[in-house]
Amino acid sequence: MPITIPDPTTPMTLVVTWTTGANVHGRRLMIGGDVAEGLRGFAAQAAATAELEGGRTYDPDESQDDTPYFVADHEEAWDVALLDTIRHGDGLPEANGDDLKRAFTCYALVVGDSEAPTLYIRKANPVALARKPLIAGLVDNTIKKITSPLFSFDSKFDVIVTPEQIYAIDKSNFERLFKETEAVLARAGEWVDALIGDLPITGSSRDTLIDIARRNSFHRKKIQSIGRRAYMQKLTPALLRTKMQDHGLDADTLMPNGELDFAEANVRDLLRLLNEDLFRGDFSDEQFAASSKQLARS
Repeated sequence: MPITIPDPTTPMTLVVTWTTGANVHGRRLMIGGDVAEGLRGFAAQAAATAELEGGRTYDPDESQDDTPYFVADHEEAWDVALLDTIRHGDGLPEANGDDLKRAFTCYALVVGDSEAPTLYIRKANPVALARKPLIAGLVDNTIKKITSPLFSFDSKFDVIVTPEQIYAIDKSNFERLFKETEAVLARAGEWVDALIGDLPITGSSRDTLIDIARRNSFHRKKIQSIGRRAYMQKLTPALLRTKMQDHGLDADTLMPNGELDFAEANVRDLLRLLNEDLFRGDFSDEQFAASSKQLARS
């Protein structure tokens, strides 16, 4: 379905959010005039981007490069509390002066039907407070110190959430918003279990992987991506050992006694192997490793 683009007759609410630990809070801001018109224009630009050719299905390990956007199911927005807070924007309390002193996580336009709105989300704090020694502006034709909040809105949105799906225009900011918050990182055990499946592992491997998934975003994306791979259900210790040897890896170190050992020193090699990031040069016959994927497209 076409993405709902706000026009002067479409209901539209501006929401700001912030977090305290794993809790999400939101407020709505009253807007009108040039500000409302400008935000409508930025939303229209974002919607136009999300309708370009070349969008791809979201995968944590794929790089964005020249891809205009990624398409994802709602289930990919793992910080459900953030999404729910934004969705209920018109029911949020109106922001007051104290609220505007907070460091906001994002702002969003909530557009259209309140039961199934379209959300335009930007990971940025629109409020610039007078934190520097002197912020000056022209007030009544006189340069004066400004102490009240100033608002600054970017000309872009990072994510569009429609009732049907999500368009991640900026993949990195989509992940920072919905996949890297404290509430989400608490699910690291689920990602690790999806990766491990029925594979034999050493006793300390699961805890090590969970710790790494929480603190290392590069490895976290690999772990999440590997857990999605259908071939993981077909792997056997014999096949793993063979592939390790094919790529010049020490199978006795990475898989002692037939068990994968995800020790700190082994994690990088094992994740590269399991994610099919290792390959051999066609002409040099040298071994290489890819840092992220961009699948070939016809």
